[in-house]
Amino acid sequence: MGTVRVYVDGVWDMFHYGHVKLFEYVKTHMKTANNNVYLIVGVTGDADTAARKGLTVQTHAQRCEMVGQCKWVDAIVPDCPWVVDAAFIGTHDLRWVVHDGAPYQSEGQEDVYAYVKSIGRFQHVSRTSGVSTTDLISKILSNYEEYVVRNLKRGCSRKELNLSWWEAFSVLTKNRLAAGSTHLLEDLERYVDGLPPFAPSRHHIPALYAGCAAAAVSCAALLWRAWRV
Repeated sequence: MGTVRVYVDGVWDMFHYGHVKLFEYVKTHMKTANNNVYLIVGVTGDADTAARKGLTVQTHAQRCEMVGQCKWVDAIVPDCPWVVDAAFIGTHDLRWVVHDGAPYQSEGQEDVYAYVKSIGRFQHVSRTSGVSTTDLISKILSNYEEYVVRNLKRGCSRKELNLSWWEAFSVLTKNRLAAGSTHLLEDLERYVDGLPPFAPSRHHIPALYAGCAAAAVSCAALLWRAWRV
């Protein structure tokens, strides 16, 4: 039984089941009666990825670790090149390079897989529908305040979440109002490092809370009158 060496590259941020299904497909569907698949996975570096696609959630070392733990992966190439060229194919003795079929544009490149396609060593696969790193990040951003409250209640400080005292106050207030609960004071003292610097005691918070609510109502009334005029 021989071996065919297949290469797949990517960022692999927030490693998810779509990534796993891709690796499984390559290992099982590209296998032939005479050849097993030796799957090599390239993991892009932090600097390249930040410059070409943007900030990642996980570091390069973390992404390499996650990919390397997948049972379908035989080897990884850390900090892999963004464009697969003849030298890279020769170094790793690649028979196939796998990616989805759409041209992958990048800075100065109409398709980073153009060379591989031109020599007949490209195999296209379909992405797993319903999941992507972009989808996962979008879900977190669209439910931002709920995740902020979640993490505050799980022990993260507001500073770890890059929140000012007022931002944390606002998020917890909205959360408590939505839940119909009156335990805002307890939440502030438990999850938001106590009171703001200017408040001499916790008894100022009810007045502050009422004042904020009154100010919001007043602003809404003024805007309504202005719109009516």
